Amino acid sequence: MELLKKARKLRPAHLLAAAFLLYIGFVALYPLEPLKNDTKSLLKGEISVSAYMDRIDEMYDGMLSTEQDQPLLQNKGTYINLNGAMAKLLGQPMMNERVRLKNGHLTSVVSWRNSQEDIEYTAHNITRLSQMQQKNGGQFLFVLAPSQISKYEDLLPEGYTDTMNDTSDTLLSLLDQNGVAYLDLREALHKDQISNADAFFVTDHHWRPQTGFWAYTKILSALEESGAIASVDGFYTDSSHYDFVTYPNTFLGSSGKRTGICYAGVDDSIFIQPKFETEITLIVPEWELDLTGRYEDVCYNSEDTLNPDNPDYFQFNAYGLYGWGDNSLNRWRNENAPDNSKVMLIGDSFGNIPFSLMSIYFSDCDELDMRYYSEDFQRHYQDFQPDIVILEATLDQAVAENTCYSFLPA
Repeated sequence: MELLKKARKLRPAHLLAAAFLLYIGFVALYPLEPLKNDTKSLLKGEISVSAYMDRIDEMYDGMLSTEQDQPLLQNKGTYINLNGAMAKLLGQPMMNERVRLKNGHLTSVVSWRNSQEDIEYTAHNITRLSQMQQKNGGQFLFVLAPSQISKYEDLLPEGYTDTMNDTSDTLLSLLDQNGVAYLDLREALHKDQISNADAFFVTDHHWRPQTGFWAYTKILSALEESGAIASVDGFYTDSSHYDFVTYPNTFLGSSGKRTGICYAGVDDSIFIQPKFETEITLIVPEWELDLTGRYEDVCYNSEDTLNPDNPDYFQFNAYGLYGWGDNSLNRWRNENAPDNSKVMLIGDSFGNIPFSLMSIYFSDCDELDMRYYSEDFQRHYQDFQPDIVILEATLDQAVAENTCYSFLPA
């Protein structure tokens, strides 16, 4: 009778937890055949507990890799999905270092603060690059990309804080004092009344392609206002002249890969295609790639394709297709572009979409990611002689490799 009373007190969450643990016991341990001998050795006292745990860590390392002919842990994606389903059922605001915001989006939180010294060094470094470009008769623009944690929306769950907006505000204030031209896309989003829920993927930290296109138009407008270029040809910034080809529920972003498809759902895969004729050349040295064709034929990584009928959520990356991912150098050329300016584009992965679209508008674009660029920047700059330099950074990368790179000798 006592056992029956206890059973009646069990809630659905308890039953699901029990089922989950049984599943883990079967799925996670059964395939680990090589661990059986280690388990026997542990029980006999022949190896220590720490050595046993090291053995488990070694075996689990890389189990999601598709390079393994026979992965030790089968269906790890199912394991992650079940874990995410449990976390969602229990209302956990955080899973595997990802916080679920009030709008349902997943993000990482930066709770530590950059030192004032680091921020001042970054501002000094950006200022020197801007001054060098102006000294050479060119134009410079720093672009601050937003993050999922809005400056104007209360999105963090109770008990969580993030410092990225404060750090970025301090940096922009210093750039303003130094006379550096900048575009704050956080403010532009707010002014255009675009919510972060509409601007960003749910399961990935990047902005949606539609937002990347919007950023491309805002950058061109800022260049026009500064006198860097003549009046923007509105034909190339009119979204009605582009198709946004959408494959619903086919993309699980970098945060979603940590939490599974149940915790926050999945996103759409979206590909931009101009409706007008384009002929663009893209050279990516590290891929040994030299392509010429329509924007959509050269922009997207053709070696990583989407199967919309059976998407591989844990391996496919829809956002990473733009510009063939994060590369040290992309050379974009377009003889039919409406503007013949030579533009140096420096940025992180947030730049992949708007920078690729710049190839439609400008004849010569060299796109660099200083996180990976190991060549002589000064020589590249002098050889290219850009009319315009655009340095883009997102909030969590505002004080990081791309902005702290030594563009000029000390």
